[in-house]
Amino acid sequence: MQAGATPHPFWNFSLEVYSGEGVARSCIELQDRHGVDVNVLLFCCWMGASGRGRLQAEELRRLTGKVGPWQRDIVMPLRAARRRLATGENLPIAPDEAAAALRRRVADAEMEAEHVEHLLLAENYAVPGNRDRPAKERLAACLANLGLYSQQLGIKVERRDRAAVANILTSCFPMLQAHEIDHALNLDRP
Repeated sequence: MQAGATPHPFWNFSLEVYSGEGVARSCIELQDRHGVDVNVLLFCCWMGASGRGRLQAEELRRLTGKVGPWQRDIVMPLRAARRRLATGENLPIAPDEAAAALRRRVADAEMEAEHVEHLLLAENYAVPGNRDRPAKERLAACLANLGLYSQQLGIKVERRDRAAVANILTSCFPMLQAHEIDHALNLDRP
C-alpha cells in the first residue's frame, strides 16, 4: 500500500487478491473486454468473501452510479495517460528515463484515485464481515454479486470470462480447491 493511503479492510483485501498469481491479468482482461470497473468487481468479491453477503440490484446500481463519474473522469484518464507513456505511441517524446519517471508518477496518481474509489464504495459497509460463514456460502454470495454486476453491464458471459473470474476467486478463497471454484462457475462442464 502506498504511504499516506487510508487503511481500509476493502483496500487491504483488494491489494492481497490483486497480487495473486494471474489476477491482475484476469482483471485487466475483463476491464478491457467488457468495460468492467475492477474496483467494483473487487467490491462484489469483498462483500461475499468477507461474509458481508449479497448485494441487491438497486444497491449495486446506486454504488456504480456514485463511483461512475470518478472512474470515468479521474481514474480512466490517468490509466490512459500511464498506458500511453508506457508505449510512447503518438507522443512527441521517446519513452526515455524522463518519460518513465513521469509514467511512475502518473501510475502513483492512478493508484491513489483507485484508493479513493475504494473508500467511496465501502464507506457504508463498515459493519464487520462474518468470515465464520462457510466458504462455499461466501463464494455463492460473491458469484451472486458478480452476476448482478455482469447483468448491470449487459455482459454476455463467455467461458473465458468465467475462467478469468475463477482465477480471481481462487485468490479470494485460498482455502478452496480450484476444482470447487471451477464447479461453482460451471467450468468443469463442456
